[in-house]
Amino acid sequence: MMKKIIRIVSFVLVALLACVIVFNVACYVKGAVTGEQCPLIFGFGSAVVISGSMEDTIPLFSLVFVHQQEEYHPEDIIVYQGNTYCVTHRLISMETDENGQVWVTAKGDYNSMADEPFPYEHIIGKVLFWIPGVGYLQQFLQKPIGFLTLTLIAAALLILPERFKKRKK
Repeated sequence: MMKKIIRIVSFVLVALLACVIVFNVACYVKGAVTGEQCPLIFGFGSAVVISGSMEDTIPLFSLVFVHQQEEYHPEDIIVYQGNTYCVTHRLISMETDENGQVWVTAKGDYNSMADEPFPYEHIIGKVLFWIPGVGYLQQFLQKPIGFLTLTLIAAALLILPERFKKRKK
């Protein structure tokens, strides 16, 4: 009975990991094709927190998962398109100028100063959840050597069980 439970839990964990890997590969490919820094697939995306600006709330090198929303509100943790990379910060305020343009101000929880205001359209999504430390792996897998390593591991996992079956016979 215990072996069966362990097998089921293992299967579920491997399936979840496979889904995360497939999702991230799809985002990586879409980003490479479109040039987007934080691409969304069906309104969902991911990003790696590469600074300590959200420390105590979101640890450095966490992998955050975001979802595009109809509306955003102050206190939401958002990912937005910065000048050169995606930024994960807390939405502080929104103001509409005389032309009807909505400007957003965000701030890292650990930062003493808010970011420069940016257009509402630069918001990519609201952070749904994060996985601490996974960002190290994410960044490694985005490099050619990381992707090659992942491919070789996947191939080994597919081939090795068959080799062991043949040896037992």
